[in-house]
Amino acid sequence: MITKNFSGESFDDFLSKLTDSLQKGDFSLVEVRDVIHSPLPLPKIVVLTVQKNRTPFRISVVYDKNGITVTVVGLRDENLKSEITGILDSLQ
Repeated sequence: MITKNFSGESFDDFLSKLTDSLQKGDFSLVEVRDVIHSPLPLPKIVVLTVQKNRTPFRISVVYDKNGITVTVVGLRDENLKSEITGILDSLQ
């Protein structure tokens, strides 16, 4: 599991940068799903189902009062872990 925290950026801008970076890295976005449908502005949770080299995994993006937290689960391939870590580091 990979977890990174981000702050100082709007959720929509961050999500756009993340999806653009994933697509540039030849990752396929299988599904983008809003998890919480709340009338309140916070928290916002989006789950991305991503795939590369026939390896699917999930990236959850949570926006709350503390900022943005990205968690990657279901990723066992060390090369893909390294690629995702690099993408997340580039967004800091």
